[in-house]
Amino acid sequence: MNKFAFKDLLSLIKFPVSIVISITTFFGAFLFKPQLNVQIILISISTFILAAGVLALNNIQDRSFDSKMNRTQNRPLPKNRIKVSCALFVSVSLILLSLVLIYFLFPLEILTWSLFVIILYNGLYTPLKPRSSAAFIPGVICGVLPILIGWRSVAGPFDNTLFLLLVTLFVLWQVPHFSLVSLQNSGNSFLLKILIMAWLLAFSSVVIMIPYFNIILSPLLKKIIVLPSLVLIASFLYFLFFNNNKKYKLCFTLLNLSMFVILLITAIDRFHSVNFATVTASCSDSNGLLSKSKNL
Repeated sequence: MNKFAFKDLLSLIKFPVSIVISITTFFGAFLFKPQLNVQIILISISTFILAAGVLALNNIQDRSFDSKMNRTQNRPLPKNRIKVSCALFVSVSLILLSLVLIYFLFPLEILTWSLFVIILYNGLYTPLKPRSSAAFIPGVICGVLPILIGWRSVAGPFDNTLFLLLVTLFVLWQVPHFSLVSLQNSGNSFLLKILIMAWLLAFSSVVIMIPYFNIILSPLLKKIIVLPSLVLIASFLYFLFFNNNKKYKLCFTLLNLSMFVILLITAIDRFHSVNFATVTASCSDSNGLLSKSKNL
């Protein structure tokens, strides 16, 4: 396979998006069980393969619409650089491989959620997207599923405060994504810009609640975690209302980066607090045994 063909394959599976989904799943597992083990790595890899297959199938489903839009008309399928039969083979192979891995490596519940991803994204969201704004609902649910799959793969409970905050964050985070796409396609809608800012304020409010619920224990990180959402609001305010260049791609990047930084800060604090507590407990036990041996 030559370099150009490999580039087309990466485009077919929407490689950057698949990576983001895999990283999200990793954080979902790591935030409940903050240790780098084989189980967390395997669920991240399995989810990447599933996402790649699902997104390749999405490209097949969207090929006729993609050929009519400036933003997507240069993708490999509309330009016929990859045949539909070849793309379908890649998609089905990746989906089946991921489902086999998940079936043998994880509880049946994770396989169920994975099948739900395919049904929801390829069965509902993709067909509805060009026809109805109702596609927003399955789209938002799909955005939450990677964090849920990661969390449940390490037996994280549904009633955990951190999990509920994460789900809320990801729901609020999805809305500006869809709104930016609409803004990019429909033009300079002031009402849509106001809607984006309102959702970003709601998103930031939930971020502020993370240290409030003592999910983050480090005093320094409690202050730092609020900064990405504040930078996000200031940036969107400038680019949407005071800049005429319509840098929506930059807004997308800032939105994704802010979520990554928030997850990373939370993961660092969780790793430090849990492992530090384990080390402290081990030292206490050792000191206790040493004292007993001296008394004997």
